[in-house]
Amino acid sequence: MKTCNECGLEKSLSEFHKHKNSYKEKCKLCRNQLNRVWNKQSNYKRVRTPDPTRVVDLSGVTLDKKTRSLVNKKRIRSATPKWVRSHFAEEIKYLVTLREDACLLTGEKYHLDHIVPINHPDVCGLNVPWNLQVISAEDNIKKSNYFKSSW
Repeated sequence: MKTCNECGLEKSLSEFHKHKNSYKEKCKLCRNQLNRVWNKQSNYKRVRTPDPTRVVDLSGVTLDKKTRSLVNKKRIRSATPKWVRSHFAEEIKYLVTLREDACLLTGEKYHLDHIVPINHPDVCGLNVPWNLQVISAEDNIKKSNYFKSSW
C-alpha cells in the first residue's frame, strides 16, 4: 500500500507507475488527469518528423542525390553483419583499393558490386567480401539489382 501525494488516498502498488526500483509519487489516475490538463493548456501537439533514411517504397519517387546517398549508406550498413566489420574489414578495404586501382589503370569507372543484391524482392544479400566483385560501371548499371534465380 502507498499514499498518493496528489489525492491523498492510500492505494495498492498496482495503481502506481513503476520508476526504476520504486514507484511514482502520484497514482496512475492522478498522473493521467494532470497530463490531460497540461495537454489542453499547453496546446501541445506531437509532430513527427520523417526519417530521411527510411524509405519504404521507391517506385515512382524521385529522390535528390543526398537523400539517395543516405538511403544507400543505411542499406549497406544494415546489410553488414557486426562480425564482418571486425574480422573482414581488411578484405573489404582491399576490394575498395582494387576498384580504385582498376579506375586509375584503365581510365574507366569501376564499381564494387554485390553478386547477390542487397535490395531485391526475392533475395537479400549481405555486404560481405565473398559477395562483392569489381566490375565496370557500365556493366553494373546494366545489371542493376538483377539476380539469376535459377541457381
